[in-house]
Amino acid sequence: MAIFPAQKLSNLQNAMAYSYRKLAPFRNNRLSALKQYVGRRYGDNGAEAEVPMNLVELTINVYKQHLANTPSVLATTRPFELRAKANKLTLALNELIRRIHFGDTLEAVVMEAFVGLGIAKKGLDGSVQLEIEKQRHRGGMPFWDCVGLDNWVHDMTAKVFGNAQFMGNSYQIPYEDAMDSGIFGKAKDRIVKPGQCTLQETDQSLSGGDGPDRETLYDMIDLWDVWLPKEGVVVTFQSVGQGDDAFTGPALHAYSWKGPEQGMYRTLSFHPVPGNIMPLPPAALWMDMHELANRLFRKLGRQADRQKTVTGVRRAGVGDGDRIKKAADGEMVAMDDPNNVKEYKYGGISQETLAFLIHVRDLYSYMRGNLDSLGGLSAQSETLGQDKLLSESASQRIRDMQEKTENFATAEITDLGEILWYDPLIELPLIKRVPGTDITVPVNFAPNDRQDEYFNYDICIEPYSMRKHTPESRLNAIMQVVNNTVIPMMPLLQQQGIGLNVEVLLKTISKYARLPELEEILIFADPQIQSDQSVQSMSKSPTTTRNYVRRNVPGATRQGHDQLMQRLLMGGKLQASEAGSLTRSTG
Repeated sequence: MAIFPAQKLSNLQNAMAYSYRKLAPFRNNRLSALKQYVGRRYGDNGAEAEVPMNLVELTINVYKQHLANTPSVLATTRPFELRAKANKLTLALNELIRRIHFGDTLEAVVMEAFVGLGIAKKGLDGSVQLEIEKQRHRGGMPFWDCVGLDNWVHDMTAKVFGNAQFMGNSYQIPYEDAMDSGIFGKAKDRIVKPGQCTLQETDQSLSGGDGPDRETLYDMIDLWDVWLPKEGVVVTFQSVGQGDDAFTGPALHAYSWKGPEQGMYRTLSFHPVPGNIMPLPPAALWMDMHELANRLFRKLGRQADRQKTVTGVRRAGVGDGDRIKKAADGEMVAMDDPNNVKEYKYGGISQETLAFLIHVRDLYSYMRGNLDSLGGLSAQSETLGQDKLLSESASQRIRDMQEKTENFATAEITDLGEILWYDPLIELPLIKRVPGTDITVPVNFAPNDRQDEYFNYDICIEPYSMRKHTPESRLNAIMQVVNNTVIPMMPLLQQQGIGLNVEVLLKTISKYARLPELEEILIFADPQIQSDQSVQSMSKSPTTTRNYVRRNVPGATRQGHDQLMQRLLMGGKLQASEAGSLTRSTG
């Protein structure tokens, strides 16, 4: 345990209190975005007003499909004699990723980057958080956690994170675990018994999990882990109060950092702001139009609620009014004077407001990089080829975010691999597949496999492994390869002894198209039992005549529908073909 001077601890805690106050607007904006994300019907502390058009939730989930998934890792090396070890390291890293649920944490970090700042924390030997986790789970694995902005502080006087003098996060552990663990040594006598919640309202308050009146099964204490890059030290102290007093607790633990040079934290952001350490969260760009669209939608809803139709009757024509009231639909009614009765309509939605709402929705999709195309929400053009081109063009906007996410994930996996490589106590049982067969062999990733330097190996994420693939997209990719590559090259493939396994292809189509009946309809017989005679008896196909008729059918897109509807709402007129397109599906 490293010694940390009392005066330096006091200076550190004062600096942390200052930076924590400066981060308050970012925490508040993050919480506001999360309240809009969950809407009004999530717990007791969601959005104050209804969110009938949740554009924030839509955007986050569309973007996450393109950014966050469990990656596949490949370790390579130049020295030929180390390639066998590189293959084993690849297996070990992918097994580690699976065990620590890397994909789930990456998704949480990406979402934090949308609404505030994405922060990941690695656990190493010497970390209080890691040691507590080891005692609970006996796993011996390093951990990789997402840190929310509510539980985070960094040096706000720095312009970039590389120059920050400190950064750290708060977390909770059971009081009994802290006292019994032996991690703190004699410093455990300075641990203050749990009291009220030490920090201000956090994201946990959305579901009622935070607040001064909460009740927990175990008494919990709040700790801060703080990384000091210049000193190469991690300091742990207790948080014992509220506001600035939360940074006045006693130092309990300190140790010299022996892990990756980057330290125990890494941040992910998408829109840096020159000269400022805090980035611009994408949600900050979404909120204004999201709130405007929902105000317009709520206004239209109120107008629709006020709409009513009444029948006015002159006092002299009450009899006519009674007869109309009692008459059935389509019934003929004798009236003394038709002018005695007249129908009146009041209220109703404003056509101009509805047209503006449609425009705001389309503008929001445009500003977010064409959400309809990115999310596959509706057809964007009249042909499949044009839709594909639009989708590829829309993805250009998100490609920069994908690159930043992949670089972040690669760097974190490299750091976790370094922890794994130099920890002499970690052994990983692995399964190795023999190439070209279905045979698997159990192997062990032991310390004697890690004798050379870790930096002899290059770690990379396999291309497209972080993209989410649906069964439909897999089936589409398979059919494109079969139709565009395999079938045209079939004569050449047959010369090389390569054939098409139609049985496997059909079973794959049945699986990915979710058509289990297909395997029951088709009979998969042994080709050897088919007689040559049956093949020879196949007659030549008769001559047939085919007539190809090409019909021009105008397509329909959601944007086209919206534009036509706006023209109608604003009093414009439509041509016959345009009016007909309103009845066609946008697919």
